Amino acid sequence: MAAAWFTLGLPWPVCAFHQITGLPCITCGMTRCSVQFFHGHFLAAVKWNPLVFAALCGVMAFDLYAFGALVMRAPRLRIAFQQREKKYARGIVVSALALNWIYLLMHWRNF
Repeated sequence: MAAAWFTLGLPWPVCAFHQITGLPCITCGMTRCSVQFFHGHFLAAVKWNPLVFAALCGVMAFDLYAFGALVMRAPRLRIAFQQREKKYARGIVVSALALNWIYLLMHWRNF
């Protein structure tokens, strides 16, 4: 969808939160991080949005694992969370989002 958007010559997406407040939102820099990541400029990608960089690295690792499991016909890894583990996972996700936003607010002049 993004490729079609830019192929048609449509403008880059604009963040309403950033336009109103002048501060970056939680996802500010996500597009620029992705572009830098897929061009192989990993240090620049980390600077734009560390959480998105980590997510992209996780997706790449999962893709490599999935490819290896398919090629070798190996059994797939199954992860089952208990209720207590789900609570901690939610806390980790919320903490990661908060820390990422703090990082973006500390570097808001870059946006």
